[in-house]
Amino acid sequence: MFTKQDQLYQNKEHKDLTKEEKIKYFTWIKKNKGCIICGKYPEIHHVTHKSIKGKRRLDTRVVPLCFSHHSAQSEDISIHGNPIEFYSMVSVEKLVVRANKMYQEYLDENY
Repeated sequence: MFTKQDQLYQNKEHKDLTKEEKIKYFTWIKKNKGCIICGKYPEIHHVTHKSIKGKRRLDTRVVPLCFSHHSAQSEDISIHGNPIEFYSMVSVEKLVVRANKMYQEYLDENY
């Protein structure tokens, strides 16, 4: 369940990425960033999803999470396997801030 504050974050202006820009950005994340929880090789997790007011998810609003913290259905605390426990460790707001900072770092290094 998303809060009103999450919806405000979703409504902040972000440039949509082209397919080529998305591939370049996601490759940069996988090369330069580890899981924000444990530092292992990451998968890409979209912090905001298209379920908010029908808006398309933003490819600039992503964070790196390893398989265990992203989608594992094991005893690991994962965002898709056990979201309540995961969000008790890391709030949506902190994920959004981290995603925004990471995208700005990418822009600073590449443009």
